[in-house]
Amino acid sequence: MRALGRRGRVMAGAAALVLAMALGAAGQTPCGAPGQPPCLHAPAYDSGQQIHLPPAMAYRQKKAQAALRQRKLKDDSAKLFVLAQQLRVAIGKTNENTLSLAVIRKAKKIEQLAKQIQQMMSRGTD
Repeated sequence: MRALGRRGRVMAGAAALVLAMALGAAGQTPCGAPGQPPCLHAPAYDSGQQIHLPPAMAYRQKKAQAALRQRKLKDDSAKLFVLAQQLRVAIGKTNENTLSLAVIRKAKKIEQLAKQIQQMMSRGTD
């Protein structure tokens, strides 16, 4: 068997170090857990803490959220329109004495979607 040169020894040492770190990390508890030191690689974050953005960034973010909300309203309104047309056709196929379960489910879906659109519109852009 041939002896390892300097480069081979460095590579073998690095591989052993990576393997030891991987095996050691598998049995460790997460940092910041009770009895463990706080994480040094992650900033402390308080869930009640407000994050203040620069005014220009806050404006762009609010504008993007409003555009996303508007697009979702348009998409949901189009879905509602299609569902209402499908319901109209399905009701036209039934007679006055029977109403199919599919028609009832479609009406329930329309009701849920309409309520969702109403809630989204009432929230506004804040």
